[in-house]
Amino acid sequence: APKQDGSGEEGSRRQRGPQTAVVVAPVINATINDKLSAIGTGRANRSVTVNPYDSGRLTEILVESGQTIEQGGVIARLDAEAEEIAVDRARIALDDAQARMKRITALRTSNTATAVQVTEADRALSNAQLALRDSELALDRRSVRSPISGIVGMVPVEAGNYVTTQTAIVTIEDRSTIIVDFWVPERYASGIAVGAPLSATPIARPNEVLEGTVSAVDNRLDEESRTLLVQA
Repeated sequence: APKQDGSGEEGSRRQRGPQTAVVVAPVINATINDKLSAIGTGRANRSVTVNPYDSGRLTEILVESGQTIEQGGVIARLDAEAEEIAVDRARIALDDAQARMKRITALRTSNTATAVQVTEADRALSNAQLALRDSELALDRRSVRSPISGIVGMVPVEAGNYVTTQTAIVTIEDRSTIIVDFWVPERYASGIAVGAPLSATPIARPNEVLEGTVSAVDNRLDEESRTLLVQA
């Protein structure tokens, strides 16, 4: 009969309690979390401040803030009466040069004009053509055009204002792609490479996720913060 003091095989089982099954596996190295989160600063792919080629008075503004404009689109126009007159004068001079060239060429066939006269008439015609191109260029530059396609920023000037080559008419931003600069702790530096995929969430639009890739990695750490500048 078993002993009542807990000794023996039955008492030993009662002291150990219920048995639990154990599964044994070899120890391995694994990455538990490979996600790096950082706060970055986004900016447009290109941002251009547009200034006029010449000074003058603005006659009209053709864009508004927030508007999308194509490359070469007219932003504003300056007064251009003098330039229009210069173009008309250059065209008249070109017509005269062409008529003189025809006369000299006709006289040359009958040996009435000399080769020197033909050369002078040809040079005069070339100069007249250049003068017309120059005046047309000056007239075209009275229209302020967008150098890139993008979104129009704030317009700080109005029609009637006198502007110079130092006056900022407007800023155009190309947001077809967004450049994001962010800093990575030193311990992650070896895991960052150009072409690595990433996603970004704008603070103003938390439900929107933008997909991108790492486009540049700085070649040295910041000594004070011990972080690495990365661009995507």
